[in-house]
Amino acid sequence: MPGMIETVLRLNKWLCDLDDFNADEVLQLISDPEITILQAAEALGAIEEIAPAKQDLMRSYLESIPPACAAAGFAAARNALGRGLRVQLTWQPAAAFEVRVWDVSDDQLQQGMVNVFILSPDPEVPARGS
Repeated sequence: MPGMIETVLRLNKWLCDLDDFNADEVLQLISDPEITILQAAEALGAIEEIAPAKQDLMRSYLESIPPACAAAGFAAARNALGRGLRVQLTWQPAAAFEVRVWDVSDDQLQQGMVNVFILSPDPEVPARGS
């Protein structure tokens, strides 16, 4: 789990930092509709935050995210960033992949945040039966 936490913290540095948040810059980095979760994580420096011995494990994990879950996360993030809102990514270990999104914002004031909550198997815990 530590590798997952480090990855989430680095992504949140880009997505919702109080001091250095730049919605347009992040949106541009993830605007390509063909970008993968792995490519986005690498572009935002999230993989290099992990101990070198765990980087390949994280890459494999990010590549294993189901396409529909990845698309849902990207759609929520792009929508929020396009409105100038911060995005907070959160993660919880679970038996399967799931994405939950909630939006607490006021578009007229351009205030608020969108949370993208990822539930998934822990990449550092071997799957049962392995």
